[in-house]
Amino acid sequence: MYVGFISVNKLLIIANREGIVANGKIIVESREEIIVNSQSLCEKED
Repeated sequence: MYVGFISVNKLLIIANREGIVANGKIIVESREEIIVNSQSLCEKED
């Protein structure tokens, strides 16, 4: 299972497994690639 949180200010990524953070992309131990967008997990404010 993958658990992640994104903070827009510092792009803080917390994962319950060891992962590699590169250019907004997380490579999870389970070979899943998750593309991190600043708007994907955060509410968009107009």
